[in-house]
Amino acid sequence: MPNSSAKKVAFAAFIGTTIEWYDFYIYALASVLIFGQLFFHSNNQFVQVLGAFASFAVGFLSRPLGAIIFGHIGDRLGRKKSLIITLLLMGIATTCVGLLPSYQQAGIIAPILLVGLRILQGIAVGGEWGGAVLMANEHAPKGLKNFFSSFAQWGSPAGNILALLVFSYIISLPTDKLIDNGYWRIPFLVSFVLLIVGIIARITLTESPVFIESANHPIELSQKINTNTFLLYLIIFIYIGLYNSIMVDLKFLKRLLLKLINVI
Repeated sequence: MPNSSAKKVAFAAFIGTTIEWYDFYIYALASVLIFGQLFFHSNNQFVQVLGAFASFAVGFLSRPLGAIIFGHIGDRLGRKKSLIITLLLMGIATTCVGLLPSYQQAGIIAPILLVGLRILQGIAVGGEWGGAVLMANEHAPKGLKNFFSSFAQWGSPAGNILALLVFSYIISLPTDKLIDNGYWRIPFLVSFVLLIVGIIARITLTESPVFIESANHPIELSQKINTNTFLLYLIIFIYIGLYNSIMVDLKFLKRLLLKLINVI
């Protein structure tokens, strides 16, 4: 594979993951600063923050589902199509968050829509990261596969920095402008512009040579599919179990519940 093509794919992986993680991180920042009072109605500030954090956590729980869905799409339809879909899903979901009404405007439907969009974000990230690494790896020349694959990982800190820069300006505004005038929506609406940039970067890519080769040998692939599928789902279920056991600490939840009861 020519180095020019590998560099183009690695750069597109970096741009795409940067945009996806920007979208993911601005939700995290908004959960801390804004979403509690906007979407979770309560006279108790602790309950508002707890609701916002719970909606943020949903995105992590849905990430394994995204890996399953888009792993299958990548194997069946191609890595390129899978990555374009994940980017579209994340960009549209994030933009829609910026268009949501608050609890005061729409009632209980507002947090329900927020959580639904957060689930879509988690699914998109779950399919994005592994797909971007795989795409860069399969295009990379021999001896440089790990190096080119690392470009996808650079998108996480880059997206975090970008999200912090945008929010550093937003939170400097007076509270009435930030919430009442809807300035909090700006970071989420900016995602639509970034989405266009990311789609342009990815739509010009060539399909993975490994996928093209496997598509040309469907008989050989079908002979291995049953065993590979069984092992894949076994690994997935083990991963989900370990993931949930790590993420959900029962003792912590018990202490949090007791604290909530005492506050109420």
